[in-house]
Amino acid sequence: MFLLTSRGIQVGDALVHLDTARGLVERGGVALSFSGGGEETCGLVARGDDGASYSSLGPGMALAALPLVAAGSLLAPRNGTAGADRLGQDMQRAFEELPAVERIRLFRKINRDPRAWAFALLDPLCGAGVVLLLARLLLVLGLSAGALLFSSLVLMLASPLAVYAGSGWTQPLVALLLLGATLAWVQWLRRRRPADALVVGAWLAGAVLVRPDCLVMAVVFTAAMLSVRGPLGWRKLLGQLLGFSLPLGMALLLLAGWNLLRFGSLAPPACSLQLGGWSWRVFPSAFAGLLLSPNNGLVWYLPVVVVLAWALRPLWRSQRALLLLILALATAHWLLYSFWWDWNGRMSYGPRRLVPVIALLLVPVALVWQQGRWRRALALGLAVAGLLVQLPGLLLSAQHLPDVLPQQAWSVASWVTGWTVLLGHAWSVPSSSLWPDAVACLSGFLPPFLAGGVVSLVAGCWGLFAWARKAVF
Repeated sequence: MFLLTSRGIQVGDALVHLDTARGLVERGGVALSFSGGGEETCGLVARGDDGASYSSLGPGMALAALPLVAAGSLLAPRNGTAGADRLGQDMQRAFEELPAVERIRLFRKINRDPRAWAFALLDPLCGAGVVLLLARLLLVLGLSAGALLFSSLVLMLASPLAVYAGSGWTQPLVALLLLGATLAWVQWLRRRRPADALVVGAWLAGAVLVRPDCLVMAVVFTAAMLSVRGPLGWRKLLGQLLGFSLPLGMALLLLAGWNLLRFGSLAPPACSLQLGGWSWRVFPSAFAGLLLSPNNGLVWYLPVVVVLAWALRPLWRSQRALLLLILALATAHWLLYSFWWDWNGRMSYGPRRLVPVIALLLVPVALVWQQGRWRRALALGLAVAGLLVQLPGLLLSAQHLPDVLPQQAWSVASWVTGWTVLLGHAWSVPSSSLWPDAVACLSGFLPPFLAGGVVSLVAGCWGLFAWARKAVF
């Protein structure tokens, strides 16, 4: 499902991660093939002491995509005699000011490169991994097959993760790592083995490498382990915490070495704070906006989360430690980005900053599915509403959506804009006989090995619509 709705690389962040991985595979270094830096690219790229351009982002996404990009490099065309790096040139242009139509064409061209669409497979694979880990966690908790199926379908079709698992952002990978850490923590809670504590730390270490601000989540897990000491004495618990901290320490050392290699210092340059950084001034609007604003509010883009309230009491009685961990992780993520100047994610569809904790919030939602017919009907109705909200995000490239400033989040709704674009295409596209062009016009990208089936499906739908339109009008 995530492969079918993948829109490929859509944003500059993904281009930076792709080129970092490409540098390790093809150039034997981490310098980027295109120039840029500082505020010109919103802190994504910075100059090193050697004058080369480097990514200001964490290395985790590039390292995770390394095998995929290496496979794509085997299929990529060789440079001509002039040695022109066409992909690098196209990525350089992507950071320039371009008209919307030209930008859509440019990203479509980039996504045709084998290395780009190989990199674009990472997020769908992470989305599939999140679904599998959520199913495993629900099975461990003893929930029914119906609850498992419902939560999986919500995750794949009616949640913001469905949109971002086909976009090239880091959030699906972080969601996978946080959910893996939560599942490992549940196993540790039951068995209290040092190996399980080490696994929890390893999952979190991966999240820190992708996004260093996930250190806040490591603090939450540490507090959770201290609060459920149980039969362990303090000496044994501290020993397990040491094992838990070992992978995190290694991740911090790797981050320091990564910065030293790129910039000659243990810390990244100031431009990596991305212009505004953390600020108390944005807290009131961001705190409310991440939950309620039409453009980025969680309740708009994941309406089924409303039924979570009915699961609090039964979970408090049966799985109190897990419930507190889920609420603490979600609250910590919410509070963390409530202080971030770019809390709405600008060119985002829904609450991009909260995507890593959405799968965790579906754990109590799945429990509601077992609480009777009326609550099940309400959850199903809200899930259908979520699907309608996500549909434009599943079909459209991010290039079709406006760049919404944080102060506009209360007056603009991406899902309304998306439906406007979709309905506009629905009226004009069926007149074209070039169905692949119609699909590319909507999504901006199709993996070559999926084009046939998707084109046939979309062509059939558009053809039926065209027939109905002619019959009526």
